[in-house]
Amino acid sequence: TKHARVEAEAFTLHSSLGRDAPDRIRALSGRYQRRGFNHGRRTYFQSDAGCWLYYWDKRDGADFSGWWLGRRVGGAEVFGLAKCDSTFPPESSWQIPHDAVKPRRDVTLTIASEEDEEEEELEERPESAKISEEERLAQAKELLTKAGTASEKAIETSKSVLDADGDPFEEGVRAVVELLNLRLLELERAQASLERHAAAAKEQRLSKTADAELTFIGEQLDQCLGSLQKEASRAQEELTRLETTSAEERDARAFEKALPLLMEAVAQAELQVGSSESQTQIQLSAASEAVARELAKARSFA
Repeated sequence: TKHARVEAEAFTLHSSLGRDAPDRIRALSGRYQRRGFNHGRRTYFQSDAGCWLYYWDKRDGADFSGWWLGRRVGGAEVFGLAKCDSTFPPESSWQIPHDAVKPRRDVTLTIASEEDEEEEELEERPESAKISEEERLAQAKELLTKAGTASEKAIETSKSVLDADGDPFEEGVRAVVELLNLRLLELERAQASLERHAAAAKEQRLSKTADAELTFIGEQLDQCLGSLQKEASRAQEELTRLETTSAEERDARAFEKALPLLMEAVAQAELQVGSSESQTQIQLSAASEAVARELAKARSFA
């Protein structure tokens, strides 16, 4: 149902051609997990392909509006497009590549099922291998170091943009939101990897000292995740504010442009005081329609 698509945490892109599908389709296929927002819609990320699924509104013109598949949100490197203004990504009508003459009939985007998750869980994980306690702890510490360092740098970058003097550029904040979302994904992966390490270590009957160290590393990852989530929320709020402000400013400019038309219509109506009431009403209705057209034109580029 439509409601189910709106609430979906993940979608799966696949082709009915299976292994016979073109390489570009097979590369984009897979699970797109919900990750952030853009232009009032949710964004999704496919980690294996490093591909984003996101919505772009009509601010750059109707030809650029729709649901995109691309290397980064709003970036120049794009792989596919569904020309649809829905609040959630559509199931069909995907043009791959984005400038294809017509959509591909074999490609669909469906809600990710529990079976998809189970298949991922059944994949062989390196953490499940039998390794020494020392090596397992070393791998766990490396997870913390890499994820923690990357998160700290992302937060520093975000603060340098958001806390700069004056209003930050909308595209700069959007890039920050994307960066923070990627780091959140990496942290969540690190947490999942640590959990698998802990489960495998228990099966190997690790020492109490090693168990305590793994627990401590987990707590550190939780702290990193909390800090990153807080900064990501702040960046998203700022992006939403900037997008709203930009839209309001465009509406204001459109109304300012349309105002002379309305004033002229009023003046014409005043000149026709002696005319019938219906003629005056026609003049005012025409003015209102002109204003509505100008506002609609402005919003189409909002």
